[in-house]
Amino acid sequence: CGNLFTTEVPYAHRDPFNFSRLEWYCYFVFILCFLVVLIGFLGNTFTLLYYIYTVKSWTSSTVFLFNLALCDFTWIFLIPFSAYYLLLNHTAYSTQIFCQVKRTFFNINVYGSIYFLTLISFDRFLGAVHPIRSLKWWDKSRATYCTIAIWVLVFIESIPDFYYTFMVQRKRESAACLDKVGDPLHFAVPFTIFRVLFGFLIPVIVIFTCYTLTVKALQKMKNRQQGRHRIGKSLILVLAAMVVFAVAFIPYHAMMTAVIIYRMNYQLNSDNIHLIVVIYKFTEVICVLSSSLNPIIFVLASKKFQNKFKTILLLPSQPERLGASGFLSPSSSCVYFSQIVMSGKGYALSELD
Repeated sequence: CGNLFTTEVPYAHRDPFNFSRLEWYCYFVFILCFLVVLIGFLGNTFTLLYYIYTVKSWTSSTVFLFNLALCDFTWIFLIPFSAYYLLLNHTAYSTQIFCQVKRTFFNINVYGSIYFLTLISFDRFLGAVHPIRSLKWWDKSRATYCTIAIWVLVFIESIPDFYYTFMVQRKRESAACLDKVGDPLHFAVPFTIFRVLFGFLIPVIVIFTCYTLTVKALQKMKNRQQGRHRIGKSLILVLAAMVVFAVAFIPYHAMMTAVIIYRMNYQLNSDNIHLIVVIYKFTEVICVLSSSLNPIIFVLASKKFQNKFKTILLLPSQPERLGASGFLSPSSSCVYFSQIVMSGKGYALSELD
């Protein structure tokens, strides 16, 4: 929603991304993005390989977790190409197309993550609090229908960003992607209200409700240790989803709401637009943190996933597989890698723990 910043200010202030006075900010954002790309790429790649090659029998939880990882991976994969296009001297048309694609995929990542985190919380709530009753109307096929609906929804919701994104040429032949609408308030107000309401507030209410009801169910099972253990594990997963929401998405949507209020009251001017845009763009970077935080949810979702991850981390410490040089022999490496990535029946999951 960079279109929220379209305003009539003097030409000298029309480039809100002039960070010449904020060099520390640029370095900080660069380091943060590098860590997000590194952690997010490794974590989500491992997750996708794990679900594709290891999980034999998929459940509703598996469907949602896999699509959450896929949603994160598509954006993480796009970030290096973003730097390539914006820093090198490409044609204006090709860079314009890429700016539109990048903005569209950014919103697909943000709201796809939000919706899938919401469905994961709802699914775990049903499995923990209503494990028998929910079997009558909630299963893998219903989860698949919900997943298809989510992908269609986020693509439709991102169409306006594709049409209102444009490229501007900056100094030293680099480019920047901006958003603009000719008459922004007629478009930005209802569009922002829709995104904040259906893309943030309602999912937050659903996740918080699932957490509250799960806590109440846990309190009622004081003498049922097995039930408390099952609900407690689901409670941790729902709590993790709430933490991701709080860290990654609350600042972005709070700033989005603040900016539209500024625009409605005509308070954006040449004195404050630079600072507001810097803060807003920083909250966009914070949004991308969800791509590196979501792998934590995958670890919490399954004990077998944790064991598989630990197996890879502890691979060099397996003495029985080491040769005289202290490293895995070629034959052992091939066998061991195949066991990890393309494990057979001994590692197959019928459902998440």
